[in-house]
Amino acid sequence: MLSKEMQLHFGVLFVFSFWFSSFVRCASTRELKVDGYSMHPTLLPGCLIRVVRYELYSCVFSLKVGDVVSFFPDEKMNEICGYDPNDDVPFVKRITGIDESGMLFVEGDARRGTRFSSSDSNDFGLVDRNSVIG
Repeated sequence: MLSKEMQLHFGVLFVFSFWFSSFVRCASTRELKVDGYSMHPTLLPGCLIRVVRYELYSCVFSLKVGDVVSFFPDEKMNEICGYDPNDDVPFVKRITGIDESGMLFVEGDARRGTRFSSSDSNDFGLVDRNSVIG
């Protein structure tokens, strides 16, 4: 049987551990809501996804073909795709190629020419890896 003092220490330790793990999770990840069908059938509109903040882990993880990434479109992408630059909605796409300079070719999972197809690197070109947020 643990003494009252030990029980109190374990209680404080448990609360601190829970708080700390929640803090680390929130600080190192970002929750995004999927908007659109470009990643159908992998991700559906309205799905909440948690992405690892790439800027925190870029020294540990390298981007590779097959990774799903999120990034904010630049002015050129917004203009080509007809999106409002004031919208704070990131793109979610899959890396399908990486050129020798590290630029990313991204596409949605939906097949082109279907009702679910969307804008991707075929339309707006390569994406700079520095614009990846997760």
